[in-house]
Amino acid sequence: MSFVSRYSFAPSRLWAVAVVAVLLGTPGAVIAHDDVVPYLDLLTNRLRTGGYDDPADTYSVAQRVFGYDFGEDELDPWIIRDPGFNNDEPLIITNFPNGGLLPASRNLFFSVFGGPYGSLHYWGGNGSPAFSPVTDGTEIIIDSGTPFLRIGATTTSGSINIVTTGTGRVHDHIESLIGSGGSGAGFATNGAPNGFYAFGATLSLSGTSPTYGASDPIYFVYNVGMSESLHDEAIDFYNVQVVPEPSSLALAGIGAVGAGLAGLRSRQRRSRQKAGKNLA
Repeated sequence: MSFVSRYSFAPSRLWAVAVVAVLLGTPGAVIAHDDVVPYLDLLTNRLRTGGYDDPADTYSVAQRVFGYDFGEDELDPWIIRDPGFNNDEPLIITNFPNGGLLPASRNLFFSVFGGPYGSLHYWGGNGSPAFSPVTDGTEIIIDSGTPFLRIGATTTSGSINIVTTGTGRVHDHIESLIGSGGSGAGFATNGAPNGFYAFGATLSLSGTSPTYGASDPIYFVYNVGMSESLHDEAIDFYNVQVVPEPSSLALAGIGAVGAGLAGLRSRQRRSRQKAGKNLA
């Protein structure tokens, strides 16, 4: 398999979406990015998700689709240190509702979404994006060491939880692996055919004093050996076809119903350090 070079980063395709231009002072465009920012919406007592770009120091208060690339490290192509979960940056603390806080010392559970597009779906990159469940046995493992989450076309096994700090913060990167066969946290065959692989997940919090509602589904779109422009199209598919438009701005905790809607969303790439495992 040959991989498209990740060292020439062309500007991503911009597309218009309905967002609030003044959303908590978010400058200009709302930026889609790899790090998930989990935080509490105190108006509804439920989890929400935004996005944060560490190198660019940009953010989105409301984001539910995140993109990653396998193959950025040619010596270790089938493992990446993503997704990341991060609410512990100055920009987040300053601009997110309630400073982006989560309840202190609780488990943040990461579970596969049981609804449409929750299981592992695939698009080969031909024609218009059209994702359907994988049929060749390809799976993705989300691995935090212990425990792990294994995601296929129809079934999942295991679980992931991240513990918030005593101050309600979290900053953790867990690993994604792709392959087929085997069991547990390993594959019999590492790697997958070129194309785009995606699944949905929800975040929830442990504890009952008080109880907080789970997040809306969030989606992760992985690129294997395809161009960044096609990856943008795959992400756009999930943003437009899978994620519903918000019914109000209460999702961002600001209650600004009726405010003018305008904005652009773009997707930025970043380099990542790998975990150093060799799956070849």
